[in-house]
Amino acid sequence: MITKTVAIYVFLDDIFKSLHHTEPINRKTSDSELATTLLIAAGYFGGNIEKAIGFVRSTGLMPTMLSKSRFNRRMHRMGEFLSELFFQVGHALKELAISDTYIIDSFPVALCHNIRISRSRIAQGEQYRGYCTSKRSWFYGYKVHMVVTKEGIPVEYTFTPGSSHDMQGLKQMPLNLPEGSTL
Repeated sequence: MITKTVAIYVFLDDIFKSLHHTEPINRKTSDSELATTLLIAAGYFGGNIEKAIGFVRSTGLMPTMLSKSRFNRRMHRMGEFLSELFFQVGHALKELAISDTYIIDSFPVALCHNIRISRSRIAQGEQYRGYCTSKRSWFYGYKVHMVVTKEGIPVEYTFTPGSSHDMQGLKQMPLNLPEGSTL
């Protein structure tokens, strides 16, 4: 797992440099290290950022890694850039043509329980109330539409309000897939 972490870091650092990403000189933890820790958390620790931070510190890979609180603040500050990074990585994976078969799917992201809908500050309106057929339940929030390789590597995504049809999410995606690939 250590060699994979190093490989992810080198890959992301090269992408950051190609996007001409600049950082203040006095930073102890780079944005490349931050993004690497995010991917490690998602891939190996079930999204648990605290465990990922502990791993990179204890192995000595990133001894100056931020605390969980500072990590979250920096992560939210670079949200737009991380989104752009995701699209760049997805584009690179499609260019490499590691797969000729892609899968599209959607899943709900509930913002709150039904009883708290009237107090929701993130989203307001009936367009966010949706129904998840596979779970046979109502939710209040967004739908995430993703295109992934057959290995499960995401290459494109978009968000729509919970009540929108899956075709609306499909129409929002650029779908720049290699020629001859199947969706």
